[in-house]
Amino acid sequence: MQSKQHRRIYWQERLTNCLCRLYEVQKPFLRSYWQANGFPSQVSFNGKDETPFPWEDYNSLYEDAQLSDRTGSAEYYTPLREALVAVYDVLRYHPALTLVPESGTFNNAFHVSINDMTTLTTFSYLVTGQMAQNHKIKADPFKASTAQLNSLLHAPIIDQRLNSSLLQGKDIALFCGVRLEYEIELCEGYSIAPFHLLREHLDPDWIKDVAAQQVDWRRTEAIFGIVRKFNWRPRVSRANIDAKHSPQTPPPLFHRWADEFSELMSVSLGCRISWLKTFEGCVSRSACELLGQHHHQPSSADGRSISHLFSPFAKFKETSTRQINEIANIFAKRSVISYADYAPIIHRLAEAYRREGHFSAHDRILDLAIVFERLFKPSQGRISHKLQEAAAELLAKNDGEREALRATIKHFYDVRSAIVHGPTDSKKERLLMEVGEAWMRSSDVARRATLKKLTAKHATTLL
Repeated sequence: MQSKQHRRIYWQERLTNCLCRLYEVQKPFLRSYWQANGFPSQVSFNGKDETPFPWEDYNSLYEDAQLSDRTGSAEYYTPLREALVAVYDVLRYHPALTLVPESGTFNNAFHVSINDMTTLTTFSYLVTGQMAQNHKIKADPFKASTAQLNSLLHAPIIDQRLNSSLLQGKDIALFCGVRLEYEIELCEGYSIAPFHLLREHLDPDWIKDVAAQQVDWRRTEAIFGIVRKFNWRPRVSRANIDAKHSPQTPPPLFHRWADEFSELMSVSLGCRISWLKTFEGCVSRSACELLGQHHHQPSSADGRSISHLFSPFAKFKETSTRQINEIANIFAKRSVISYADYAPIIHRLAEAYRREGHFSAHDRILDLAIVFERLFKPSQGRISHKLQEAAAELLAKNDGEREALRATIKHFYDVRSAIVHGPTDSKKERLLMEVGEAWMRSSDVARRATLKKLTAKHATTLL
């Protein structure tokens, strides 16, 4: 074991030294390349440099050097070719890369499989990945990046589980409507995290499809993901052999789990939560770059656009860890609290919160009518009166609250009748002008009544 560990450390040290040498040698060549082809566009925001690493420029330079004997520029590229050959020779020494053909200095194409995607790559891509990671880490030149590459390449050929965050993938269902600051463990292997903590696994360009204005305004604080983590390992195979791999797919209930939990959040917090997009099989961007797959993308399913609903002046109150933990606790106990009986009610109420369109206010009232009648199951006749009494009995703590609840439900049901039957008289016309008020007052009653019944045997502060 010590001998294997020693060989791994020795390989890392050799590769680190060769990459440091290449890093210095390539500087004038890069400068000349950019003078001829244009320097990378500089991107900054609020004084912070956000210029992306010029991945394609580095790789193009390395390929130009490799082909220089065919283009008549071998003498010019000799120093760079020699530095590249030294790096490639060390790469070939790795057990995972012994399958790469040795005939010819630059004959080094091979397949790399990540989950359900296989890409033909070369040593030049691996080296570019090292340069990109070294640029990102900015400490101990290439020491960390070579150790990471070593772990990734060893993953398929050793039995023990490697303790590396690079080998942890994520299935991510993204939503908008709740502001979080930290990742919070939920239950059953899931977690919830703010968007800014998911950037290592997601390309931010996706957001332009569903929230273009948010990109322009840098307003992503209300975007979060429900996450399921999984372990993965890369596969390396010869370029002339069909790559075989086992596709990585989320469990059958991943989408349902995320959808149901987000709806319970919406009801518990009394806010609109919209599904944006779901990404399956997300692998660390650093891992992809280290393996020479700069453009690896997970499969995705589109949700709904929210640009037309977004305001640059909107304020999102931070949701506390305590609130999320209470919601997770309710969800974790759904098998023992008759959750299936309340799931349609929760869905209907969550849908009411996120409704949109010309008659969305009217539709919300009708949603609430269904919620109240499913919660309290009033018999035929005097339904409004029976709902008033049931809500007051469930939620009121004193006579004042009881009267206020009765008045709220009565007004709600009068508005509901005006919507269903139309403005047949002046009273109903007036009631149709009070739809917004009826929604604001009665939706909170519906939310609290749902939670109260759902958590009848469990204390909660969400009420």
